[in-house]
Amino acid sequence: MNYDVLKSRLYTRLRYTVTVFLIAVGVIGFTLYDVFARETDLGMQVFNWVLIGISFLIAAFVSYVIIGAIIDLVDIKNKRQYKMRAKFVSYMKKQTTKGVVTYEGQVFLNLETNKEEMLDVLGVEPGKTYTILYTKHSKQGIPISKGE
Repeated sequence: MNYDVLKSRLYTRLRYTVTVFLIAVGVIGFTLYDVFARETDLGMQVFNWVLIGISFLIAAFVSYVIIGAIIDLVDIKNKRQYKMRAKFVSYMKKQTTKGVVTYEGQVFLNLETNKEEMLDVLGVEPGKTYTILYTKHSKQGIPISKGE
């Protein structure tokens, strides 16, 4: 059950990032066509090269996220578990949507190593201790059990 929730979250992230990657590659392709196949003025050439550079940076970053999500999916398929007992110590932003409170930029204190780690965990409250099943590269997790 817990693996299914993590797998679902990873597939959602993977769909989003693959879509962004394909859009960036499409923009690069159309812009390169515009640069080499059409005759344009200097201002348009500069704009096209800037657009290519920005699209390349986006594609490179999204590739990094895609690779991490794929590695995490392989870990889940092989039943490789990453668990930690951690306390939710801080967050960057609190949002309430339709009565549901979510926290962005969650920071957890790993009670075994005494190190702070940023994870995206659903259904947690600040100041409480949880046992969390998480993915190593994507930094997404779900609480397995609640402590004090």
